[in-house]
Amino acid sequence: MKKVVLAVVFLAIIVALSYYSASTHKEQTQVAYEHGRQESAHQIESLNKRYNLLADSIAQQEVEAAKLVWQRELAYRSAYDSLVKASNIEESKTGSRKVDFNSDAHLTEDGLLRHKQILGYYKKRYRDLPKDLSPYEKKVALAEIRDETARKFSISLEEFDKIRTENKLDY
Repeated sequence: MKKVVLAVVFLAIIVALSYYSASTHKEQTQVAYEHGRQESAHQIESLNKRYNLLADSIAQQEVEAAKLVWQRELAYRSAYDSLVKASNIEESKTGSRKVDFNSDAHLTEDGLLRHKQILGYYKKRYRDLPKDLSPYEKKVALAEIRDETARKFSISLEEFDKIRTENKLDY
């Protein structure tokens, strides 16, 4: 009987210790959770403040850049307008005619050489095309060659088309 009572008391002590251990562990977990949550909230608040400061700084820099661009544009317009006025005054004094830069009369030898380089590259790429292409494939390939040539020589497609028509290239 003593053994049974002693076993029951021992069992009660073990149950009490495990209950105490479990409740202590639960409290420690809860405290750690609360501490982590507060720490996270503090970090989020700190990051939000930093984000707001950076956003304000960027906005301020954008405003300053816009002001600078505006000032430079005004200075450019002023200089351009004064040059146009000076040019008009000079033209009226000398009676000279305006030069049409859209015409081919202004092309120098370097300009003609550049056109020959562009056309040479285009013709070489055209000759390198396979001969067994269907009409659709040939059309697509020519469009790609035109785009590639314009990109390579840093000209627009309109300029390239103008060069092609001036030199009577229909492909």
